[in-house]
Formats: sequence, C-alpha cells, structure tokens
Amino acid sequence: MAALSSAREVELALRSQLGRYNKTNLRSEDFPIASVVEACSRAGRLDASVAGGEIPSENTSRVYKLWKALPSQLPTELTSLGA
Repeated sequence: MAALSSAREVELALRSQLGRYNKTNLRSEDFPIASVVEACSRAGRLDASVAGGEIPSENTSRVYKLWKALPSQLPTELTSLGA
C-alpha cells in the first residue's frame, strides 16, 4: 500500500476501497473488530519509531494509548488491547 500523506488522501483511499465513506457517520460493518486490533498494534509500532517522547517530532498516532487506558470499557473482542 502506498503511503498516504494527508487526511484527504486517506479519505479518498477509504472511499475508493469501501465505495463510500463519511467520517461523521461511520458504518461498523466497514471496520470489523479484527481491523481495530491491527490498527492499534500498528499505531503502537509507529509511535515507538518516532522520536520526541510526549511531544513527537513527526506525525504519529496515539489512539492505542486510549484503548490501553480504558481496558474495562473494551468489548470482549478487544480486551487484548488493554494489556
């Protein structure tokens, strides 16, 4: 997969892949639980590769930290993210 360099490019790629995409009205069937686990894992790896500590020196995603902070709120399928 080619690197996406902006939110607009991500949106266009999602529309192309899914046939439609509306960031204000996401459809759960387009984002299966297994993809959430993979996305959080990838976010953690990306974040670990970026210098700067609490203030990253490059773009990164810290969404995985939210999942880790709320383990009791996770659906059963996502409990591995809270570990």
